[in-house]
Amino acid sequence: IRAMDNDGFANTALEEYELIVRPDANMTIQLENPRRSEERTAQAFVPMQAVAEDDCGIEWAKLVVERLQPSPQKWEIPLVTASVADKDVSWLPVEATAERTRFRLNYKWELSPLQLNPGDVIEYAVVARDNFDLDGRRHDPVSTSRLRITIITQEELAARVTDELRSV
Repeated sequence: IRAMDNDGFANTALEEYELIVRPDANMTIQLENPRRSEERTAQAFVPMQAVAEDDCGIEWAKLVVERLQPSPQKWEIPLVTASVADKDVSWLPVEATAERTRFRLNYKWELSPLQLNPGDVIEYAVVARDNFDLDGRRHDPVSTSRLRITIITQEELAARVTDELRSV
């Protein structure tokens, strides 16, 4: 390989450089919090934390929510757009090597805008896509495992907390 700078100068030294070409690796994403399905009230906040890892970067991430019962409905909440965190989302690189970069996502998910009712069951996952784009070819989005939230009343929550305190 011969190279020239913008002024047309070339380096004639006999230095050798090794170029390693690697195929683009698939990204990974996983939820760190919550760790399991839960019961919450319709006005609750769900503190979410996820870790995404890729070799080139993440283009977008969103929270995909589906109400399963009683009537199906779907919501998509943008978390990261064009590699930039949306409002109320923390998106920071936490570890980087020459081969991989790891990002941590923190989001305080408010359930009240979904207008859920006691007895509703929702399933959710964080879905993301890396920024791989080669002649229009893209990688498919990657998803965390899906978790569920069952909506309960304030009274049910109070009764459960009281029961737990009594058992201590």
